[in-house]
Amino acid sequence: MVAATDPANPYGGLLPWPDLEDARLARDAGAYVMLHNGDLVGYLDKGRRRLTLLDPAAETFHQISSALA
Repeated sequence: MVAATDPANPYGGLLPWPDLEDARLARDAGAYVMLHNGDLVGYLDKGRRRLTLLDPAAETFHQISSALA
C-alpha cells in the first residue's frame, strides 16, 4: 500500500487509471493504492469509506486483506 500521491504510484501520473463505471479513482491526498507485483489491485478513498478491489482473485485476496490489516 502506498499513498495515491506517492511518486512510487505510477497510476494517475504515468499510467492511466482503469475505466470503472461505479468508482472514481484519483491521486487525492489521503487516498491509498494497493499494488501487487506492480499491478493496481485496490484503491482506498481519502475518507477511508470506500474500498475498490480491482483483482478479487483468490490467490491475491489473502495478500490484500493482510495489507489492510
